[in-house]
Formats: sequence, structure tokens, C-alpha cells
Amino acid sequence: SISRPVSGRAPTSRPDAPARPLTGREMEVLHLIVAGYSNAEIGRALGISEQTVKTHLAHLMRKISVRSRLQAARYAISRGLVEV
Repeated sequence: SISRPVSGRAPTSRPDAPARPLTGREMEVLHLIVAGYSNAEIGRALGISEQTVKTHLAHLMRKISVRSRLQAARYAISRGLVEV
């Protein structure tokens, strides 16, 4: 039998799910991105600094393997994470 390398990823119920689940705050940021909010508007809506919004955005984008806000929004919509 052929030995296959272990990926190091935790098993998930969905093959397209991120290896690390999004936090509640990351989900809030993602919802507001889909709604069209800017980083400054997200910060005001959540009572956090714009820099903190950028940090949450960077973390969630890394977790879902996307490079832009648009790709993050598409990911969220296509997987039913948000309603439009």
C-alpha cells in the first residue's frame, strides 16, 4: 500500500470548510463586508478601531484562503454564511 502524507488539517464535516473556524467577530466583519461596509464603517458599527477591523479581516481572509474583500464576500455568499 502507498503511504500518503498527513495534511495536518483537522477533519471537518464539509470539505470546503476552513481548517480553523471563523470567530464570532470574524463572522460579524464578514457579514458587514457582504453588506458593503467600509473598514471605517465596520469599526463604527462594532465599536472597534479601523486597525482592529483590518486585523480581523486579515485573519478571516487567511483562514478561508482568499486575497480580497470581494473574494471573501463571494465565499460567504456561496457557502450560505450570509444572506443577501
